Amino acid sequence: MSQIISYKGKNLTLYKAIKSPNFEGKTVLVNDPWEYVEMWLKRNNHNDEALFYWQQSRQFYEASTMLPLTSSPLTTSIVF
Repeated sequence: MSQIISYKGKNLTLYKAIKSPNFEGKTVLVNDPWEYVEMWLKRNNHNDEALFYWQQSRQFYEASTMLPLTSSPLTTSIVF
């Protein structure tokens, strides 16, 4: 059984965006969701192609943030 942690008289809790949370499991705190998914792909999905496309999409996103508003939609549009 895990111990309840309190701060200034209030119990601290974890919130996870899943249907059936497992509060006994490990929690990863990250500032950058890109790094988290890349780490997960490296550890759990031994598919180099998936990792390649994830890194490519991150580079497109980062390049788009540096473009002016008039041209940034060109690199972030979704083609079906």
